[in-house]
Amino acid sequence: MGKYPSFNCRQLERRLREIGCEHLRNTGSHRHYSNPFRPDRIITFSWHPGDVPRGIIADIIEDLGISASPATNSISGNFDAAREKPYQRALHKLSWRSIIVWECQTEKPKTLGQLSRKLTKLLGA
Repeated sequence: MGKYPSFNCRQLERRLREIGCEHLRNTGSHRHYSNPFRPDRIITFSWHPGDVPRGIIADIIEDLGISASPATNSISGNFDAAREKPYQRALHKLSWRSIIVWECQTEKPKTLGQLSRKLTKLLGA
């Protein structure tokens, strides 16, 4: 197996939706999806029978800023952050300020210090 997993178009579309990408439009046989991790980029691939070329998969993974796990033949990455985005947007629309604190950020002194500075900035203290 190569460095990147092999997906057909349906599998790729399902994976993209799992991590929070939304279908924007079709242009001919090309499907365009939003990128929850980098809003300035759009993910585009051609819908056709057979597997999507691995070079396209590599480009999509790079655009998303996530990693490919050849051992499990899956795309893994910042799924939790993608799942939290809609909630952050909803809070922002209500004029709330929010921050996501992960348990791993509280375990090491260095990241705990960074978190402390972020919270101080957020709270305006």
